[in-house]
Amino acid sequence: MNAKVINIQQPKAEETGALVSKNQKRKLAIPTSNGIEVIATDQIVYLKSSSNYTNVHLACGRHMLVSKTLKRFEKVLKGRAFIRIHHSYMINIDFFEKTDNNRVFIQGIHLPISKERKKFLNATLRSNFIYL
Repeated sequence: MNAKVINIQQPKAEETGALVSKNQKRKLAIPTSNGIEVIATDQIVYLKSSSNYTNVHLACGRHMLVSKTLKRFEKVLKGRAFIRIHHSYMINIDFFEKTDNNRVFIQGIHLPISKERKKFLNATLRSNFIYL
């Protein structure tokens, strides 16, 4: 009897990334005091810096304090619908409602816009929304 030997190997780390669906890449695994919580990025309304922590405000009204800097979130969410509007704030433009001279309104909350980031915000809004 001729038996074939089949070699089954674990996938390499770089190969496992290909197995992750695009849907899963739209979610963040956030470390909490009780473990890890997975949230969809499209449920994040805005993020507020608090020193080396970030308050993540969700569409359901809940918020969570995460032991990661806003700069880290900015890096991870790059290329998605998020924009830094201030040293302490980052917003999901899908929740954007309106702006005035120095504030953004998002879900009825007003957040400050820094002078340095206002021009970039306006350009981002023009490229993401239909202007009449």
